[in-house]
Amino acid sequence: MAARLNRGDDLAAYRTVLRTRSYRREAAAQGLERLGEWAYTIGMVVLAYGLTGSAAAVALLVLAHVVPRLQFVLAGQPLRLQHPQRVLRYACLARVPLVVVFLAVGSRADIAWAALVALALGLLAALSDAARGQLLQGLVERKQLATVNMLTGRIEQACLLVGALVAAVLLLAWGTVATFVAAAGLLLGAAALRLGPDPAAAGANRPQEGLPRASAWRVLRNDRTQRMLLTGLIAGAVLAMSLRVLLIDVVVSRHGYSEALYAGLLAVVGVGALAGPIPIARLLGKAPAPFAALALVLALAGGVALLSLADVFILVAPLLFLSGLLAITNDLVTTTVMRRLARPELASATFALLGAAVVVGQVVALVAVLGLTPWLEATEVLLLASAGCALAAALVWSRGPTNPAPLRATRRTTEQR
Repeated sequence: MAARLNRGDDLAAYRTVLRTRSYRREAAAQGLERLGEWAYTIGMVVLAYGLTGSAAAVALLVLAHVVPRLQFVLAGQPLRLQHPQRVLRYACLARVPLVVVFLAVGSRADIAWAALVALALGLLAALSDAARGQLLQGLVERKQLATVNMLTGRIEQACLLVGALVAAVLLLAWGTVATFVAAAGLLLGAAALRLGPDPAAAGANRPQEGLPRASAWRVLRNDRTQRMLLTGLIAGAVLAMSLRVLLIDVVVSRHGYSEALYAGLLAVVGVGALAGPIPIARLLGKAPAPFAALALVLALAGGVALLSLADVFILVAPLLFLSGLLAITNDLVTTTVMRRLARPELASATFALLGAAVVVGQVVALVAVLGLTPWLEATEVLLLASAGCALAAALVWSRGPTNPAPLRATRRTTEQR
């Protein structure tokens, strides 16, 4: 995601990489694929909750979809695929019939079979992500990879906004079936853009960089600044996933609105993420990076806690916008400071660990929701998640960083490394 503070430089860098025709094509395919994923995952949540009225059922299906990513992000070495674009194409095509199967079994409230189909969808989505990472290394020059990663993050944020809005309109106009039909069409469009042989570009034969992630983990574990940043990233992932799963129960059970509004409110989170980040470096001046990470976690946890306590629905949308804003700012602080602190030979492995941290946080949130919702209300679970994340961040921060690097301490970037 975005990791620079100068938006003018970002836009110029984006235009530079988008001049590469093969990358433009893949960026468009990624956008369609992500829109399709958002359409069927939102449809999955709405269908499961509408038929069962259970947040635990929603958490089970989303957990089944997320768990396969652990196999890829926790692997010691990245996948090495001979034809990554072909893998991306077939991963999109294979999900089209699975979306139809999920709609069929989910409509019968057969949660066990629906979870198995969600698991297969998640496995293909994880394989697609791994193949995309390898393909992008072959489409652009090495010095452009950091810009491509930032642009990929902006595409993800835009797809959250657009995908949620499209799902909300479809749910209101034609119901849940329309979201799955739209998802199938979008995935077919992404596959069509990836027709043809794998492109041969500037870095097509470049080996993937980086030492094993175990080496990066040893360095990170012994650096308290990086450990605090990692804690902040995991806490942000826990809160974001808890909100994503439990928001529909808050909307329907607590405030009495339809499931379609759930998708619209997710779009509000997307607006916050796309509008961000907050200029945290200016606000905190020379504050140490660990303190900035702690402040963001506490603010995000406070916003989620207020949302769980809000009795007036008019407060929900502003709090969700604030959550999106804080989440992208938390990501900015983490990626920027980690980029400055990471050793050059461990840069790739360090950023792979950050991706793994996000997935671990998501899984922790889903397991907690699955275990607690049979006994507690959704708002109570959100309150517990907020308190737990705030407490964990405070405990890690209280140990004190050995390298209290301010946000403005150094201006080295990945390109210089």
